[in-house]
Amino acid sequence: LSAQNLTIQGDNAALGVMANAGTSVTLTGNNLIRISQNQNAGWYTASSPFLVTATGSINTGFSSTATSARAGLASSGATINSSGTTIEVTPTGGLGVLANGIAAGSALVTLNNNNVTTTGTNSFGLKATTNAAGANVSQITANNTQVQTSGGGGALFIESYNGEASITLNNSIVKATGATTGGLVSINNTASNTNRFTMSGGELSSAGGDAIEAYGGLLNATIGNGAQVSSAANLLYVGNGAQAQLTASGNSVLTGDVRVSGVAVYLGTLVGHCLEEGPGPFVGVPC
Repeated sequence: LSAQNLTIQGDNAALGVMANAGTSVTLTGNNLIRISQNQNAGWYTASSPFLVTATGSINTGFSSTATSARAGLASSGATINSSGTTIEVTPTGGLGVLANGIAAGSALVTLNNNNVTTTGTNSFGLKATTNAAGANVSQITANNTQVQTSGGGGALFIESYNGEASITLNNSIVKATGATTGGLVSINNTASNTNRFTMSGGELSSAGGDAIEAYGGLLNATIGNGAQVSSAANLLYVGNGAQAQLTASGNSVLTGDVRVSGVAVYLGTLVGHCLEEGPGPFVGVPC
């Protein structure tokens, strides 16, 4: 499916564009997707093969078969390429972009010059997940894209249960502006998987939360090409038994503290970078 200059909005808009396994969607031009409905989108099946009955009335026998998260773009084991799309999501738990790798296929989403904003409570800008049995990989690549999130969730969310999940940023600006809203949140529930975050150029910041949070399993974060990562709280928080490998190079600037809780492990490789001291205990090599 290809679409250009697409507009999706309205009081009942709960889902913008969804691509299921084995399909692909390409958006070009100037697209606008506004999600405002607090109820998940749903699919319904008619109780008979006829939409209209013999008397001319509409068949009222429908049963719900599935629901989807409230999202601007959603891939369920499919490929989405989006250029020039503005996504605004206001509901609680809303998602700007969702990539969900499933057993039937990998979720591959590429964003070029997109603008994603979420403001609902516990909302997320970009989410890559493999929350399905036998899942393939899930991957979001954002090029020259802006993401802004408030509401206590996170601008970026990597979550893996089965199969690896990753987010890659190239010259993109990502800002978490609300109280307790994280820049990147990583949850890895499978010891054999690695959650991956790669950032080349651009900016990742959190005004009221941690820039990077890792919970459970391994997070491999690679930052380079002059990228800037900062937080008024912690640059990196590692908890819940997680391991975090943070590699910074290419004159990247990282600002904030590194905090490790419980049995978590922090493994840092900081080359050709500048790590500035935050307000709390300082970990790392100063500028």
